[in-house]
Amino acid sequence: MALLSPSASAGILLAVRVDDAEPAANEPRPENVANLEAMAKSQTPHWINFLNPFIGAAGAIVGGRLRKPAQG
Repeated sequence: MALLSPSASAGILLAVRVDDAEPAANEPRPENVANLEAMAKSQTPHWINFLNPFIGAAGAIVGGRLRKPAQG
């Protein structure tokens, strides 16, 4: 739980930084595009960048509450 707040804060700050980046040109993709070229020009939706820290925080909370069964 101690790392939850700093990691969520860092994730939100990185999402804001990515959101401020220069948008790529919205040009239609030609019919014959190589797979690697299409992947290189791909863009992550903005809402994913903001949702990721919260998903990670929820995973940290759930994972921190898991306990191993007592052995012996």
